[in-house]
Amino acid sequence: MFWTLRTKIAAAAVALAAVLPSLAAGSSWHDWARGRHARSADWCQKGGSARLAEGMTLVEMQLALKPEQQDAWARVAEAVERVGRDLAGLCGAPVADVPSGLARLETGIEAGLRAVRELRPHLEAFYAALEPGQRARLDGLLKDRL
Repeated sequence: MFWTLRTKIAAAAVALAAVLPSLAAGSSWHDWARGRHARSADWCQKGGSARLAEGMTLVEMQLALKPEQQDAWARVAEAVERVGRDLAGLCGAPVADVPSGLARLETGIEAGLRAVRELRPHLEAFYAALEPGQRARLDGLLKDRL
């Protein structure tokens, strides 16, 4: 399949939005890379928003960012922080029945879509600022998650 730059960036936004809760919930980068994801409930129970910065640091270290890429990365990090607050807003009491579970699932899907829309423009700019080797590394980190 031929992936355009826009498609890769959109996929990266989706993957980043998907992985950040797992990283923040306590999964290591290696757990995530091996497909051992944290459940969404873990985000709430393990203080996900407080651990979000740790996940971002792991991504930053994997890419070995250069000084001239820091501004674009900072905009991604700010967007991720906003997304993290939105995801934290999904935490609450356990669902009482199937209809309320479906309602919570719908709310979570909507939050995921908002996350992609929030992250995408910042990730596009960041991806454009990366050198070819860094892009390949980011693509490699996300290839099994798309």
